[in-house]
Amino acid sequence: MIQLYRKEHFTAARWAGGTTTQLLILPPDGSYAERTFWVRLSTATVEQARSTFTPLPGIQRELMVLAGSVVLEHRGHHTAALRPYQSDRFDGGWETVSEGVATDLNLMCQNGATGSLTHLPLTAGSETELGAGEQLALYCAAGSCTAVCRGELVELRPGDLLYTDEACLLRAAADADLVAARFALPADAGQKRVHRGGDAHV
Repeated sequence: MIQLYRKEHFTAARWAGGTTTQLLILPPDGSYAERTFWVRLSTATVEQARSTFTPLPGIQRELMVLAGSVVLEHRGHHTAALRPYQSDRFDGGWETVSEGVATDLNLMCQNGATGSLTHLPLTAGSETELGAGEQLALYCAAGSCTAVCRGELVELRPGDLLYTDEACLLRAAADADLVAARFALPADAGQKRVHRGGDAHV
């Protein structure tokens, strides 16, 4: 399975602190608004110096800063100061206040799904192998690279998303920054196509 979604395919929507763009949601008929999903991946801009996150009880979150910097204060828990490609994992039910202006990538998991975000910095002329058999979404944050999956060459540009469970070889002609969202779906999830886009808010 290899699915490529270009930046222009996605639609941004407003939320109280900026904009959000849904990149991926599983299952295909899942809904963020109704909280009927296993995995949701999105980007967001935080345009206000101080904002409060929407409470999301039962949802495990990971937020990675792509540009700018933020301080996340999880009241009664911990505080995380994040710069580009640093991430923080937290319970969506916590009271969370964000300080700073940034662009970030958000992974949400619930209902038996688990996941993580990993920064993949690629240097000019480098090759990076990714194994098969795992659910993987590759988000191109900066620069560009070529992904070779099952003999198919796919060019990734900033804002593009590649979703696959195939082994991939990443080749970079120049420096690039990708983020790999790896996740495991519930045992009874089965293989389903990805639904992208939407108007959900962070």
